[in-house]
Amino acid sequence: IFFCGNFILSPVFAAEPKAAPKAAEAKKAAEPDFDQFESESDKSKASKPAFDPLGGYNRLMFNVNDKFYFWVGKPLTKGYSFIVPQPARVAVARGFTNIGFPVRFVSSLFQGKFKGASSELARFTVNSTIGIAGLFDPADKWLNLKPSDEDLGQLMGYYDVGYGFPLVLPILGQSSLRD
Repeated sequence: IFFCGNFILSPVFAAEPKAAPKAAEAKKAAEPDFDQFESESDKSKASKPAFDPLGGYNRLMFNVNDKFYFWVGKPLTKGYSFIVPQPARVAVARGFTNIGFPVRFVSSLFQGKFKGASSELARFTVNSTIGIAGLFDPADKWLNLKPSDEDLGQLMGYYDVGYGFPLVLPILGQSSLRD
C-alpha cells in the first residue's frame, strides 16, 4: 500500500497500464513543440542566485510584515472602510496624491518631461487652492489634467542607476535600493 497525501493507493492502482506509453506519445505528438523553451529554462536554473547581503533581515521583515498585515492591517482597513464612507475615503486618497506632487514634479523635470512637469505644477496649484488642499480634483474634472506616473525610481532608471539588492521595508514591503 502506498500513501500519497490524503489518499491510500493499493499496488494495483499504482502500476501504470501498458497502453499509457502509447497514449503519452500520441498526446506529445499532438501538442505544439515546446523544445525551444527548454534551453531558456535550463539557463535560468544554471544562473547564480541574486546578490542579497540582507537575506536574513529580508526574511525576518517579510515574516513581520506578513503577521502585521494579518493581525493589524487587515482589521484596521476593514474597520476604516466600515466607518468612513467611500466619498471621504476617495477624498483622503486624492489628498495623498496631491501631497506626492514634489516627487512627481522633480522626476518629470529631471527626465526632461517638461510637459508632465508643467501639468503636475498646474494640477498641484489648482487642486491645492480650488480643490481644498487636494481633497477634490478640479484639475482633472475641469481642465482634464491627469497626474503623471513618475517616481524617483524611474528617475534613477533614466540615468542608468541599477536596482541594487532587494530590501524588505517594515510595513511597506518589498523594494530595492533604487526605489
